[in-house]
Amino acid sequence: MLAASAVAAPPGGLAQGWQEYSPRERYDALQNYRRHETLPAERQQDIERNYQRWREMPEQERSRIRQNYERYRQLAPDQRQRLKRRYQEQKSGSGEQ
Repeated sequence: MLAASAVAAPPGGLAQGWQEYSPRERYDALQNYRRHETLPAERQQDIERNYQRWREMPEQERSRIRQNYERYRQLAPDQRQRLKRRYQEQKSGSGEQ
């Protein structure tokens, strides 16, 4: 969640464990922060709301989501594409009801 930490506060505000991060992690966090700063304000707010929601989830729920994501990443590209299409269909179908 280092990337999201970079979004939540400017680099100077991260530092609770900033020194504990590897140089690569610090670089990635700074890049994420810089990208975040270039987004439209509405998109920044969406990201920040989602991150806040993530932080408020019980650890067990976050762990389950991470596991599901890892399983998703291990799928073959065609299987991922199929799941993505199915998700988009469900998402667009739920707005029409």
